[in-house]
Amino acid sequence: MPRLLIVAPTFFPDPGVQSVRVTQWARTLPDLGWETHILCRHYGYEATPERLAQYVHPDVRLHYLGPKRPAPPAGRIAGAPRRGVAAELQRQAERFFVPDITLLSWRRLAVEAVETAQSIAPDVILSSSPPHSIHWIGRHLAQATGAKWAADFRDPYALDDRFVPGGWLTPLTLLHQRHERQIYRDADLTIHAIPIHGRWSRRHYTDRRGPAELLPNGAPSDLQGLAAELPPRPPEAPLELRSVGQIADDAPQALYEAIKRLRAEGLPLRFLHAGHLPAGVAELPVDHGDFMTFLGLVPHDEAMRLVVGADLLLAYLSEKRSRHLLLTSKLFEYLGACKPVLVVNPTRPDRQFLKRRSGCVSVSHPNTEELATAIRSLAEPSRSSRPTELEAIYDRRQQTAMLSEWLRQLID
Repeated sequence: MPRLLIVAPTFFPDPGVQSVRVTQWARTLPDLGWETHILCRHYGYEATPERLAQYVHPDVRLHYLGPKRPAPPAGRIAGAPRRGVAAELQRQAERFFVPDITLLSWRRLAVEAVETAQSIAPDVILSSSPPHSIHWIGRHLAQATGAKWAADFRDPYALDDRFVPGGWLTPLTLLHQRHERQIYRDADLTIHAIPIHGRWSRRHYTDRRGPAELLPNGAPSDLQGLAAELPPRPPEAPLELRSVGQIADDAPQALYEAIKRLRAEGLPLRFLHAGHLPAGVAELPVDHGDFMTFLGLVPHDEAMRLVVGADLLLAYLSEKRSRHLLLTSKLFEYLGACKPVLVVNPTRPDRQFLKRRSGCVSVSHPNTEELATAIRSLAEPSRSSRPTELEAIYDRRQQTAMLSEWLRQLID
């Protein structure tokens, strides 16, 4: 049985988005004939062998690098966005590092990482970013063990201004571009979650060592099974508009005003959010609790139950995030649940992805009336169409089978 070592920033049960992609792969890879090992940092979320067996796969082996950190405070993800003047100054200082500041910790842990990798003796090493410095340790481990190396980009790198600074730091762009080019020259396989990034890399890195494949994010295969497990909703229950994950800091106030208007017009509607609490929650009027609930963080499986139990689903991006070349990963889970979806401030890839899908509405920078109108259009059955079912290519199990085939081609 071939051995696969996945190097990731974090892993189950960390509720952060960085853990989801590799966790979903790990649930299927052992059944496809891979001895699967995970190497990651410990950010306060402990995965015991019993929990791995129950929620991931009994044959997955998890290896933590470095010291174990205490669990973060309730309602906050480790590594979640920091706020305040000091946090902003720290972010600006971190932009001087190429590819990012976490390279310092990967270098510090390199000896321990090599010892762990050599004890596993993998046939293939797969590193999954961001942070993009993780590809440095992925390449380092591949060189130390003689394994093939696959580099997975969950987000773009040189194309994305979150990772490559502009303005007076523009000269650093050349260093970032050189770092990215070296990844393509050294990796035996590159994988891209964002279609624009995949197409761009094929055009720009014609000297890449291995093939460049597209593997977007997807939806868990058992979403409809989760829906069948939920108790029936009472006929008199209000409509549930739900959002899971991160939403813009100004979203709570905008939603409060729009939903209050709709309720005054006779539409029975409630809003529920699960995920990192946006700053705007603290500024809401006292009566928001009558129709708005903010749960904070919940485990991923519980988040999926909330998704399939919703009447309407919402993705609300900040204006800054809407300018990025990202394909919002929550859209796959939302569409996999076959529920009407509203996207506020979609990115360009989001708009392209939703263009030909029924049951989906997107609106950019809406005022209260425009937001209320968009919600109403999905809430009223006579005005909304049945959501398009998500194609099989976005099923996590089928995606993992594709990944397995690409990895086998590296060693056959």
